[in-house]
Amino acid sequence: MSTPKGPTANCQSSSCQMPRFDVAIVGAGPAGCRAAYRLARGGARVALIDGSHPREKPCGGGVTGRALELVRDSIDAAAFEAVGIETATFVDGGRAATMRLDEPDLNGRGLAVVARREFDGALLRAAAAAGASLVESRMIAVDRSIGGWRVFTRGGTVDAGWLVGADGPNSLVRRRVSQPFRRQDLSVASGYDQR
Repeated sequence: MSTPKGPTANCQSSSCQMPRFDVAIVGAGPAGCRAAYRLARGGARVALIDGSHPREKPCGGGVTGRALELVRDSIDAAAFEAVGIETATFVDGGRAATMRLDEPDLNGRGLAVVARREFDGALLRAAAAAGASLVESRMIAVDRSIGGWRVFTRGGTVDAGWLVGADGPNSLVRRRVSQPFRRQDLSVASGYDQR
C-alpha cells in the first residue's frame, strides 16, 4: 500500500511538530478509518495515527453484512476475496445450537470472512482519499493542551482540538484519558490465518 500524502507524511524526527488538526484519531483499524473518512469528507482536518495498519488480524476477519453496508459508500466489498458464512454453530459443553445467518451483505452473504490486511487497507485508502493525513507512528502518550489535545508519537507530536480513541480494547487513549476496561468487561477470541 502506498503511503497517503498529507501534511504529516515527511515528519520522521522525534522532535517534529506537525500542523494542528481538528481531530486526531488514534487507531487505523475499521473504526478509526471510518471515523477519519466521515470527518474528512465533512471538511475536518484529520490526523489518523497508527504505526501498524493495515495488518493481518487472524481473529478479526468476520465482517457482517450490516458492517459492509455501512462502508459501501467508501469501499467496494466485491473488490477483495471473501468467504461467505451462511450458518454459525455455538457450542457449550455438550450442547450445540446452529443458526442461519440471514442478514445478507452486498454479495448475498450474512457474514463474510475477509483478509483484514485487504479490508483495513481499503478503508485506510478511502480515509486518505477523503483528505485524512496518516501519521505512520505509534502513539506513546497523550495530554490535554490549550484548546484540545497533544498526542505524542515516536515520530513527533500531533495537536488537535478533538481526540478519538479507536485503538482497540487495550486502548492507550482510554488508559491515559479515562480508565482501562475492567477485566470482566473483556472477551477472549482466537483464530487462525489459513493460506
